Amino acid sequence: MEKLGIVVFSFGVPYDILSNLRIAVFARLEAEWFNAGIYTQKDIQIEKREPEIPVTYTKEEPGNPPPSLRIARGAIQWAKDLGLSKILVIAAKPHIWPCARDLK
Repeated sequence: MEKLGIVVFSFGVPYDILSNLRIAVFARLEAEWFNAGIYTQKDIQIEKREPEIPVTYTKEEPGNPPPSLRIARGAIQWAKDLGLSKILVIAAKPHIWPCARDLK
């Protein structure tokens, strides 16, 4: 059986821009649907409610958002640690292909 994880990339800063709010809602819905954990960055805030979704945030310094490649590298380690066999990428449309490429 495949074990799925979700990697979510923000569309910029701060967390409360409309794009990031929409990405966060979509990520939560997909995590609930697939019963999957999420790996993301500080600018994607996943709403806390039942069922609780396990969310892992990449390390970052205040005022210095991580580049996509650093998030991808952290996500790969996260996936290996959890024994995931498949990753779903959630990002704004212009970011999907470079984020997916970095994860490969």
